[in-house]
Amino acid sequence: MSTPLPLDPDGLEVRTWSPGDAPWAQVSHSESGAREARFLPRTQAEWDWVLGQNPAGARLVRACRGGQVVTSALGLAVRTRVLGETQRFTNWLASGPGARGEVGAGTERAWLAAASAFHAEYLRPEVDLLHYGWPDAGTRELGRVHLEHERLCVQSLLVRDTGPATSAELGAVSPLVRALARFGPEADVLYACCATHWNASAIRDAAFLNWRFVDHPRYRYRLLGVQSGATLRGYAVARLGDELGPRQELLLDWLVLPGDEEAAEN
Repeated sequence: MSTPLPLDPDGLEVRTWSPGDAPWAQVSHSESGAREARFLPRTQAEWDWVLGQNPAGARLVRACRGGQVVTSALGLAVRTRVLGETQRFTNWLASGPGARGEVGAGTERAWLAAASAFHAEYLRPEVDLLHYGWPDAGTRELGRVHLEHERLCVQSLLVRDTGPATSAELGAVSPLVRALARFGPEADVLYACCATHWNASAIRDAAFLNWRFVDHPRYRYRLLGVQSGATLRGYAVARLGDELGPRQELLLDWLVLPGDEEAAEN
């Protein structure tokens, strides 16, 4: 069962999630329109995927009052190779204190209690090496003031216009490229060959790739690979991204054997 922390004076109880707790869909609540909300679980299948199937384990803290969930802090943990050792980085999907439209001192206190407990439970060397995320402006300021969060960088989105191509041309791929249904041991070999060139990288083995893309309960991804015999020379993962506009496709992951320019170009 989850581990309860002491009640605060206004009756707030903060609990870390563990297998055996109440049905996971019950911990969800209405979210704001911030970027992070698109990644938060909405259905029982999505909670199962986040908490029960992630190869890196579950990350969830709930703040409750009177048996009702007030707010929560949720993370997507990823096994990460750092200087040759396996660590875990967690993408912190922390819905802000105004996620239910109830911004106020009490709501902020509840959110800060959940966020503080989340870091205390998981942000330690034997669990997570790093927590990161993309909070909205209000959540970011609360984190800066109360949680020692700091802004590291501003992300860029690179866009390529395909030009006046027909639908058939847009769907065409090189004869070297084939659609993949799932990832197998060949993906482990591909990542191992690439990882030696990096100081830090998410571990993109078959277990991670199948969980993250193939078995995702909400989104359907297009998996493409360049393969020679049993060797996977490279892959790309994409999905339609309606959040960017009509007929937009997001390139979400791309990995190619070092020096294999033919696979990279295709």
